Amino acid sequence: MNLIMKSHHLGFTAKADTPIRSLAFAEALRTLMRFDEKLNAWLGPLTVIWAVEQTCINHGVGRKFCPQLLKQVMITQREGVSITTLTPLDFQPAGAKMLALNKTYMLSDEQGLGKTIQAIMALADLGHPPVMICAPSSVKLNWRDELTLHLSDKYIITVIKNRAQFRYPTDNEIVIFNKEQLPQRTQQCTLANIRLIVDEAHELSGDADALGVAPNGTRLRIPRTQCVNRMASLIAALRKKNGWVWFFTATPLGNDPSRLRNLLRLLGVFDMLFENDEEYEYMFRARHERLEIKDKRTNVIRRVIKTHWGTPREELAPILKRVIFRREKCDVLASLPSKRLQKVSIELCTDVSSLHNQAVRVIAERNRDLLDWRHWVSLSETPRFEEVSRALNALASAKVKALLEWAKLYEDAGEAVIVMSAHRVCVEVFAGREGWGVIHGGIPRAKRQDIVNALRNKRLKGVACTIRAAGVGLTLTAAAHMLVPSVDWNPALNAQMIDRIHRYTQTRKVLIRFLTSNTKLEELQWKVLEHKLLSNQITSMLAVR
Repeated sequence: MNLIMKSHHLGFTAKADTPIRSLAFAEALRTLMRFDEKLNAWLGPLTVIWAVEQTCINHGVGRKFCPQLLKQVMITQREGVSITTLTPLDFQPAGAKMLALNKTYMLSDEQGLGKTIQAIMALADLGHPPVMICAPSSVKLNWRDELTLHLSDKYIITVIKNRAQFRYPTDNEIVIFNKEQLPQRTQQCTLANIRLIVDEAHELSGDADALGVAPNGTRLRIPRTQCVNRMASLIAALRKKNGWVWFFTATPLGNDPSRLRNLLRLLGVFDMLFENDEEYEYMFRARHERLEIKDKRTNVIRRVIKTHWGTPREELAPILKRVIFRREKCDVLASLPSKRLQKVSIELCTDVSSLHNQAVRVIAERNRDLLDWRHWVSLSETPRFEEVSRALNALASAKVKALLEWAKLYEDAGEAVIVMSAHRVCVEVFAGREGWGVIHGGIPRAKRQDIVNALRNKRLKGVACTIRAAGVGLTLTAAAHMLVPSVDWNPALNAQMIDRIHRYTQTRKVLIRFLTSNTKLEELQWKVLEHKLLSNQITSMLAVR
């Protein structure tokens, strides 16, 4: 195809005789902007003349390029965002179509496949209805930026800052909020056909059976909170006015089926799929065990019923696929470079490792069985999280010296690297290091994006992040190497961590190195994670192939 671009600034004309299906289109734009820097500041005088055959423009999505899209590309290039993320990939229209055809639906693509872009495409196909987006506070501004880029000519985009500001959208408006901003009493909805998108919906699944410990010593259970009831009230209010509800999540499908059941109920489709709880449990070959647990502090005996979930039956997949659409990267991104996970044994500082051994002895004195990983995936035993947290933090501190040595090797080789750690001590050590950016819970969101842009523009040697602060909403594909001194107890968070560099904008093979040691607690942690991954059978069963 022939693409002719003219600028009245310098009278420069660039011509690209290349198919638009390749990245040569993006390179042609970059070439033009290198000759005319004023295009980065002002787009008004830009004139685009299209001399193309319509059959050559199709980019595999059934939609043709237009000057408005070129303008969006120019804006994106100016703001330092990759051009390749703007055009839908060939598998994304299918997800957008499923959303546009279903009033209640769950898009559960694997992380990194562009659920935001698919939502934008679905809204465009539906004629730009009023929209509400519930997203974690860490990604609210990501939604705002993507929507502004693609739909600012169709919508007014409003970000709710606090609960007092919460309201329904008006015509031609998108309201973005997080679940903590839902009011205690849901207002009556007056506008019909509102679309509600709940991003990271697994945070509302509640009543999880997952067992673990966060770096600060808290449990990894997700309690059923008032947010779930408020969200249920909001969904009920919207449905009275013919509203639509879409859930976006990739997490709970690979975890305990009890969380998936809660999510299906919240979405309002559980009764449509199953007659009762007994049928649902039959599909998962569930069995129940009655336990008596004695609290060692109060000597109070609690009677609980533990549900053991088995292998899903074959007939479950077509039932869930009525409301869940999922693809995995290995199935839809054949061109995605491979990734390799490697464990690297390192030596610990003697003084710090002694603290770890002392903590292990304290745990063993309380209950020696707790040093067997099998007891960590059962409700019959409750590990002492305070001791475990202190021990793991000491272990992470003991890895700092080896971590810095590995970082120095990458610096000398001129290769950008990402450091991901469940413990902040392994991140803050890079705060004063020349050429490094740091992302943790105390870094404002705007500064995080500045760090990502600096990495993309090759102004940084590396970025050090905590797993929970950088697990979603950041694209770090400017680097293809990652160092992980400590992992999270939640395997879904570890998967999201890897996805920061192994996603569809990555062009190089990815290598993730886990810095491990021969310590009892780390061995126990990896055994628990492997057990959880082996039990994640729902995810692969649902994947569209």
